[in-house]
Amino acid sequence: RVMYTDVYLTLIVYTVSTICFFFLGAAVLHAQGLNPEGAATVDVLGGIYTKTLGNWAASMFVVGAFFVLFSTVLSGVAGATRAMADGLCVMGIIDARDPKARFRLMRIFAVVALTTHAVTYSMFENPPLMLMISSLVAVVLYPIVGVGTIYFRYRGVDQRIAPGRVNSSLLWICGLFVIVVPPLVAIFSLALKNGWISLS
Repeated sequence: RVMYTDVYLTLIVYTVSTICFFFLGAAVLHAQGLNPEGAATVDVLGGIYTKTLGNWAASMFVVGAFFVLFSTVLSGVAGATRAMADGLCVMGIIDARDPKARFRLMRIFAVVALTTHAVTYSMFENPPLMLMISSLVAVVLYPIVGVGTIYFRYRGVDQRIAPGRVNSSLLWICGLFVIVVPPLVAIFSLALKNGWISLS
């Protein structure tokens, strides 16, 4: 019960805060006619604060951005390395009963992931482009995650933590959204960019 409560509260907080942050940023940038591109993205975003609060806000923006991005990278790499190690255990590539092998792979994955992040940024130095690339990767991975989640809901789940009808229904709804929405958004964005459709 505590675990479900934690998940529900996290879902609500993250969803609402993400939507608010997105619309706030889009509204401010659109009102000022700003379109962040390339290495100037950080300066443009920082300018939102300095123009409103003054030049002193630039330091606050840099410090805040560092902690936000650092925590995002830290939690993302930590979660991804554990997921990859667990995936190899499920596939039987490594022995799930051998914690040393699992931790060794997690360390390797962490080093490779962080090195890849650093090298990729030094090559592109274009946050919007990198965000677009990661979104394209998500378009491929999210449907797989959605199908896998629904599949494993009914395969080998410990009945002590198995979700009930309500949670299973919500799982199906979210899973179908994850499966269907990313490809549709990618197709819509591609059609909009190439002029196949118009919003005007």
